[in-house]
Amino acid sequence: MSKIDKSEEASQVNNRRLFAIGRLVLLLVLAIALIYWLFGWVKGSFFYVHETDARVMADLITISSEVEGRIVKRFVSEGNNIKKGDPLIQINSRLMDLKIQQIKAEYRTKKAELSKTSVEHNMIAGQIQAKIESENAKLLEARANKRVFDHEVDFLQKDFERVKKLLGKGAISRSKLERVETNFRKAEQQLIAAEKTVIASEARIGQAQADRKLLDVKNAEKKSLEARLLEIQAKIAREVEVAKQFQITSNMDGVVGRTLVNEGEVVSKGQRLLVLHSPEKIWVETNIRETDISRLKLGQLVKIEVDAYPDEQFEGMISRIGNAATSQFAILPKLNEAGSFTKVTQRLRVRIEIDQRQSMLRPGMMVEVFIKANDSPFRSFLMN
Repeated sequence: MSKIDKSEEASQVNNRRLFAIGRLVLLLVLAIALIYWLFGWVKGSFFYVHETDARVMADLITISSEVEGRIVKRFVSEGNNIKKGDPLIQINSRLMDLKIQQIKAEYRTKKAELSKTSVEHNMIAGQIQAKIESENAKLLEARANKRVFDHEVDFLQKDFERVKKLLGKGAISRSKLERVETNFRKAEQQLIAAEKTVIASEARIGQAQADRKLLDVKNAEKKSLEARLLEIQAKIAREVEVAKQFQITSNMDGVVGRTLVNEGEVVSKGQRLLVLHSPEKIWVETNIRETDISRLKLGQLVKIEVDAYPDEQFEGMISRIGNAATSQFAILPKLNEAGSFTKVTQRLRVRIEIDQRQSMLRPGMMVEVFIKANDSPFRSFLMN
């Protein structure tokens, strides 16, 4: 046998040896993988309820516009931390500001009218009162004068009748009678004048009393203006409250999860603007097979793994187990009208409260949950 033949034979032997070693290594790797899979299957089947259909959840608060307008300023971006009362979005309120200014201008006008009416009312009331007091004084004086002239006329009339009788007897001269008659007629004229003065004073007092109706008119105007001012004040307060809606502020401490509008956009009433959530109020929600529900109970510990943090392991606790399968809440539930039946394992929703570390978990993240089932010595042996 030549040296070449011997070399080829040695090479073939080496190749077969390497192939055998490679096959042995491959079988060993497969065996290890199978053992690892079996261990995981046993662990998941007997000691843990393992579920990959799990997601981080949060109460998402949608901020919507209560008015129509253009976005002039957006104060936040996605991921920003916010405090309660922080401004989020400013909507153009120029028309609303103009409306409020117009209402305030009307308020100032009505207030000036009320002030003028009040002055006129007080002035008229003062004039009428002064007139009534003056005419009452004149009336008292006129009535006093009338009483004096009544007595004087009565006296002079009797004296005149007496003198006429004396003249008839020739006891006095006619000139004496004429003087007495003159005095009597003069007193009569004075009495008539006094009576006219009384009547005139009473008439003027009556007119002054009638003038009080003008006061009633002014008083009605005053009350109407006061009522209108109250209406305008209430309207201003309402419009100011509406104007506050043009600057949208946060109603909670939290994080901006999503922004749905940009500056310059025109938004309508009810349009969604932002989505907020509180990083301190998140949980994991998973759908557990009905065959595993009997292994769960409230307060049960849960281990949570997240792809985003492979070196971290989170812990949680079952806080709620659904009372009905998730299929019962489907928008279009399946109906078995044909009478055929295929048994499908149903799932129930389970809520897991989690230990949130420095806001590491985000709503929507997919996670895996390992829910510790009933303890047993065999489980302790495998886990150790």
